[in-house]
Amino acid sequence: MTVDVLGVGMHPDLPTTLVHFTGRPRGDGDTPPGYASGDAENRLVRVLIEGRLRAASSFGSPPVVCLSEASDTAIVAMLKTGVSVRGPYPPWGVILSRKTAITRGARPAIHVSHREQMRWQFGKNIKPEDELTEGRFVSYDPPGIDWTHEREWRFCFNRGSTNPVVDLAGVVVGVITGREDWYPPPNVSPHLGFAKRTYSACCQNLPRFRWTGEELLPDGTFDIRGQMLLGP
Repeated sequence: MTVDVLGVGMHPDLPTTLVHFTGRPRGDGDTPPGYASGDAENRLVRVLIEGRLRAASSFGSPPVVCLSEASDTAIVAMLKTGVSVRGPYPPWGVILSRKTAITRGARPAIHVSHREQMRWQFGKNIKPEDELTEGRFVSYDPPGIDWTHEREWRFCFNRGSTNPVVDLAGVVVGVITGREDWYPPPNVSPHLGFAKRTYSACCQNLPRFRWTGEELLPDGTFDIRGQMLLGP
């Protein structure tokens, strides 16, 4: 997604946002972490409840949160046909401010060969600060292994991090959904007359973008507080 004002160092054909999809097309052996149960919609609900993105290891890396520097056109391609042989992404995710994400530590992935990765990991004693760089490594051995189409960025954490999460407050600027007028379910109690789930304050008034199957359209904003006060 793009906005009207370009940031410092921005190329005019690059987006001012980064996207984190809560699901992705997966190959054999590529299983989601234990906390990411359910489908992409359910994971988005969890993200909106917690107001954060949890980091996880990616093929043996230190904990990372993966994002895509996808333009509007690229997002449509990712949702409609996919950008690899694995197929399209499920239309559920959060949109982050690129500029703010950078101030929080997000950096572009570094595409290196398996040999370069091994040289890094075993050629010296890895210090904590080195692990943040190691977390940015993505295998690149074309033609068989090439993930550059994902335009990946990452938040990286040390292996020993006890709570590797990205707080969405102040950095999330929108939500991608797969249905019109979608809200996270209020789970209203018929006896108490109010919702038992509490959604993060960062969700309030977030712009919502709906995937129609062909294009991504503006779809209003979230009024989480109003929804939480709905009766049974």
